Amino acid sequence: MSKQEEIDDDNSSDSSEFSIELEYSSEDETDDDNSSDSSKFSVDLEYNLEGLKEIASKIFGKYCISVNKLREGGFHKVFILKMEDDNEYIGRIAFPDYPYWKTESEVAVMKYIRERTSIRVPEVYHYESNKENPVGQEYIYYYGKITWYIIISRMG
Repeated sequence: MSKQEEIDDDNSSDSSEFSIELEYSSEDETDDDNSSDSSKFSVDLEYNLEGLKEIASKIFGKYCISVNKLREGGFHKVFILKMEDDNEYIGRIAFPDYPYWKTESEVAVMKYIRERTSIRVPEVYHYESNKENPVGQEYIYYYGKITWYIIISRMG
């Protein structure tokens, strides 16, 4: 069974709907690869935003019209992907620390929390724990009703 099939099977469990409350400014907007972040925590990382957009378009069945950088933490660069139907998804590109295991464990922990607690966590739609992909790094796509701005703003 593929990782995506496992996620699809897991999503059949009872879970409440979520909404995304995101805040970002136009100065965060980026359309180029490896944009610089004014954050003091910015890490140089080679990645391909066009690859992130292409994969999102395939997964969600809608064209990704924009990618906006939301935040950067100690382990990820976080982007908002806006689709042509106005839905927004979170794309997190992982730094190459603890390759494979970090992404796999994050997805497993989120699955465990969703299935066994009432804690609201975002839904993982797709992920790749190998950097041999069009993005060039490990990544996770989320969608979920959780106040991402509050959570992510506390990261940095």
